[in-house]
Amino acid sequence: MQRLAGLIISSLDNSIKRAVGRRMHVFEERFGLTPMQSWVLAYINNRNGEDTDVFQRDIEAHFNIQRSTATGILQLMEKNGLISRESLDSDARMKRIVVTQKGREVCEMSRSAKDEMEAELLRGIPAEDLEAFLRVCEAIGENAANIS
Repeated sequence: MQRLAGLIISSLDNSIKRAVGRRMHVFEERFGLTPMQSWVLAYINNRNGEDTDVFQRDIEAHFNIQRSTATGILQLMEKNGLISRESLDSDARMKRIVVTQKGREVCEMSRSAKDEMEAELLRGIPAEDLEAFLRVCEAIGENAANIS
């Protein structure tokens, strides 16, 4: 039986999305936050904690999403009071993204849920296997980015 990497990866992606969706459902109900928005919020919060400015283009690059997708995510998060956008003194057209106090509180609550979820996903997988898997995933991602 021939194993197709693309099919296996797609199936794995779907399984993980469903599992994350089931677990993160409570955050969506309580805060109007989808799993993807939760990841984006955590990314912004972590970068803000490092005193690093975050712009929409950073989110697009980090999550490998299109501009329109990032715009929708950020607009909804801003509407829900989780982030704000601030103009730079040096260039008022540039808007840095900052997590609000409410956003930081949501991040703290979702962090423990994500940690539990990741522990469950990785249960029973030896560290050396996980490291090899992550290296292979990075290589596949780089190869996919180079396909025209």
